[in-house]
Amino acid sequence: MSISFSGLASGLDTDAWVQALVSAKQESWVAPLETQKKTLTTQQTALNSVKSTYSSLLSATQKFTDAKFGAEKDIFSSNAVSVSDTKKVGATVTNSTPRQNVSLQVLQLASPTKVTSAFSVAAKIDENTKISSISSGSITEGSTSFYVDGKRFSIDIKSSDTLEDIANKIKETATDENGNSLVDVSFEDGKMNITSVSGEENIRIGSNLDTSNFMSALALKNNEDGTVSSSYSISAIDLTKALTDVESGFYTYDENGEKIPAITTGTFNIGGAEITITETTTMNELISKINSSNKTNANAFYDSVQNKLVITSKQDGAFNVNIEGGSSNITDILGLTQDGHIIPETQVMGNNAKVIINGAEIETYSNTLTSEVSGIAGLTLDLKNTTEENETINISISQNTDTVVSEVEALIKAINSMITTSDNATAAGEALQYDSSINSLRNDVRMSLTTAVSDSEAYKTLASIGITTGKVGASVEANTNQFQIDKDKLIEALKTDPQAVKDLLVGNQDKGITGIVQNVQDVVNEALDGEHGFFTNRANTLTSQINNMTARIDSKTSQLLNYQERLVLQFQNMEKQISKLQSQQSQMSSVLGV
Repeated sequence: MSISFSGLASGLDTDAWVQALVSAKQESWVAPLETQKKTLTTQQTALNSVKSTYSSLLSATQKFTDAKFGAEKDIFSSNAVSVSDTKKVGATVTNSTPRQNVSLQVLQLASPTKVTSAFSVAAKIDENTKISSISSGSITEGSTSFYVDGKRFSIDIKSSDTLEDIANKIKETATDENGNSLVDVSFEDGKMNITSVSGEENIRIGSNLDTSNFMSALALKNNEDGTVSSSYSISAIDLTKALTDVESGFYTYDENGEKIPAITTGTFNIGGAEITITETTTMNELISKINSSNKTNANAFYDSVQNKLVITSKQDGAFNVNIEGGSSNITDILGLTQDGHIIPETQVMGNNAKVIINGAEIETYSNTLTSEVSGIAGLTLDLKNTTEENETINISISQNTDTVVSEVEALIKAINSMITTSDNATAAGEALQYDSSINSLRNDVRMSLTTAVSDSEAYKTLASIGITTGKVGASVEANTNQFQIDKDKLIEALKTDPQAVKDLLVGNQDKGITGIVQNVQDVVNEALDGEHGFFTNRANTLTSQINNMTARIDSKTSQLLNYQERLVLQFQNMEKQISKLQSQQSQMSSVLGV
C-alpha cells in the first residue's frame, strides 16, 4: 500500500475518513462471515467432545465383547483365589484355572545346597601378626582396659603394633610393687589368652572408657575361672588385600621359612561362569564377582569365625553347586575342590519341596509350584512354611466378581457420560442445539440398553441384574436419563448364575443370544466408522463448511484491501488538485497585486 499524508493541501483528516469507510465495509462484508466461521468451529469442538464419549463407550464395551478372543480376555472368566493360611502358602490363578477347592499339606520346604571350605584356609593369628592384618585392618587405635583383682590398667593400641607388642604392653603395665608382671599373655591355635602368673589373681578385660575395638576384634571374653581368652580362632586374613599377596593371610613358607603367596592367578569356574583371579583381586572383589554374575547361580560370603568361604546356591533343591578348578589353584587352596574337582563332603545338599495336593504327594526342587507341578491349570503355589501334622490348608478358586462389577461400573459411567455430554451439547443455546441426529444416536444407544433379550433365560433385562434409570418410587425430579447400579443385586446375580449374566451382557453364540453390550457396541461402531460413520460424515461436512467460509473471508479481506487502496488514491488525487488550484490562485494574486 502506498504511503499517504492526510490533508496536506486541504487540511482535512482524510486518513480518518478512509478508516471509517473501510471499517464500515469490514462490518458488512467480513464480520458476518467470521461469525459464521466461529459458529462452525464451536460446533466442530462440541462434536469432537461428543465423539470422544462414544469412543470411551466403545472401549468400555470391548472389555465385555473381548470374551470371544478366549478365556484370558474374558472378564467373566476372571478368577479369585483365597488361602486359609497365607503365612504358609501364597497362591495365584489365571482365567484358565478351573474353579474348585484344593487341599494342601506342606511336608518340607525346598532349600539350597550350601558349600563350605573343607578346612580353615587363612593363617591364624600369633605373636608376629600385625594389628593391621586383623579384621582387614579395621582395628581402631585407642585405649583398651583390663583389670587385675579389680584394679584397672590401660594400654594404647597402635596400628603399627604386632600382637607381641600388645602382649608386652599388657605384661609391663600390670605389675606388682616390685615391678613383676602379674599377668601372662600367650597365643595358641589362633586364640589370645591372658592369665594370672600366680594363678591367684582374677583378670577381666574391657571398660566403657575404652576407645579401641581391639577386644571385640579378637573376640576376647571374660571366663569364669578369672582368665581372658578369644572365643574362637582368629584369622589374620585381610579381605581388602590381593589374594596373591602374603598380607592377605593366604600364604605358605618356602624352604628358607619365608612367607610366599599360596594362591596363584588364573581362572576357575562356579556354575556356568568363569572367574578370573588377577594379581590385584581381593577376597571382597572375588565375592562380588561371584554374587553379581547370573551365570554362577550362587551367592558367596567369607565366614571369618570359621575362617572359611561359604557358597550357597541360588537354586533350591538337591543340586550340586558346580565348582571346577582351572589355571588358578584357588579352589584347592580354599578347600572347595581337590585336584580341581568338587569335594562331595563340602556340599550339604539342599532339600526338595514335598507337598500333598488333593491327597497326591508331590516332590519338586522349588518352593514355587507352577501348574506343571500342581497339575491344576493356571494355579501357582508359593510355599512359605510347613504345615503342622494333620493340618490342611484350603485353597478356594472362584469367580472374581470384583472384576465384572468394576467393568460394569466403568461401562455405566461411560454411558452416563455420553448421555450427559450429548444432552448438554444439544440443549437450547448450545453449539449443537436441537441436533436431531445426535439426539437420535443417543436414543439408539439408550434403546439398546433398555430392550429385553427375549432368548435369555434367567435374566432378560439390565434391571433384572440391578442396572436401572432409578429406583421404583423415585422422585419425579430424579434424573432418569442416568443409569444406576444396585451392586448388591448385581453381585447376587453373578453368584447365582454367572453364565446367565454373561449371556445377557455378552451373548451366547451357541444359544443364538446377542447380548445387550454387543447391541450397544454395534450402534457405537457404526457411528464411529471411519469411512461412512455419523461422526466422520458430520466432521467432514463441518470441515468443508469451515474451509469454504475461510476462503470467502480471505476473498472479502482481499476486496477490502483493494477498496482501501482506491480510497487512498482518490483522496491523494483530490489533494493534488487542491494543491494545484492553490498554486494557481497564488500566481494570480501576485500578478494582480493582490
